[in-house]
This record gives sequence, C-alpha cells and structure tokens, in this order.
Amino acid sequence: MRVLQYGVTLREPGRMQPGYVLFGPTGGREIFLLGEGGDIAHHWRLPAVLGNYGQLLPNGNLLVSMRTPEGPKLNAAAGRIVEMDWAGHIVWEHIDHFQHHDLQPAPNGNVVYLAWSLVPVEKAKKFKGGEPGSEHSDGGVYEDVLREVDREGNVVWEWRVSDALDLEKYPLRKRASPAR
Repeated sequence: MRVLQYGVTLREPGRMQPGYVLFGPTGGREIFLLGEGGDIAHHWRLPAVLGNYGQLLPNGNLLVSMRTPEGPKLNAAAGRIVEMDWAGHIVWEHIDHFQHHDLQPAPNGNVVYLAWSLVPVEKAKKFKGGEPGSEHSDGGVYEDVLREVDREGNVVWEWRVSDALDLEKYPLRKRASPAR
C-alpha cells in the first residue's frame, strides 16, 4: 500500500528562496498563500473554478483568472479576471470569455492578458501548415491576442499575432504525436 503525503514533504532551507508561494490546485475553487514551512498563511475562496493563474499584487490583493462556460472549448480556458482583497471581496472584475493563460497588471493600473480570437474565414485561409481537419469543433481557427483593459473594462490596446507575423514565413506546426 502506498502512503500519500500531503503538504511540504521536504524542506531544504539552503536551497530555498525566502518568501511565500501562491498555490491554486487545478480545478479547485481556492488559492493558498503558503509560508516557507508549508503552513497556510492565507487563503481565498473563489466564486468559480480557477482558470490558470493568480498573483499577489503589491497592495496585497489577489489578481486571478477563473473559468467561464461561455468561451470556446479549448484547453486552458479561463474568461473571468477578478481582483480580490485580503478578505475575499471582489474589488474589480472583467469578463472576456476568450481570456486564457496569463494576465499581468500594468503599471498604470490596467490589466494585460492573453486571449483567443476567432480568425475570419478569409484570413484563416492564408494560414499555411497545420493539419487539415484539425479545426476546433466550432469550425474555427483561433489566434492569440494580447489585450489591455482599463479599470472600466474598456479594451485600450490590442495586439494580434496574425497582424504582426508574416503568415508565409511562420507556418502552423503539425500537432506532435503522443509519446509512446
């Protein structure tokens, strides 16, 4: 019988950086701030399932993404970005059902995040490479977009991969075969 261990199971102070670790279990609805010994220094209960990332802001608030059911059915989905105070109250929120992976506060108070964008059919035809028939279930091809939103939720800046890269020079890769 294999005994499972929980929490910090090995601690080597000489190999550690001092400080805290922010930890959110995949598929969970909580974020934990762990001390150097693995103790729970603080935790936040999320109003939805954790998306991908969370981070502590300089003011002690938590900036975190959570999943929404309305977005595209792609891996690493999120869609709801919230800032929560130390007591767990939402002090700011932004919904973009196409938001995924990373997010970062900007020095001006805005938030920059990564999102998907459905590429118009005519533009998608210009994409080279990939695998025929590997389009998503909605028939679309998605590209990455960086978006910056202000505290009112207005998109104030956007950068699209297909506008910045020469689609002829950078073809899509084929999906990697599963390891055997």
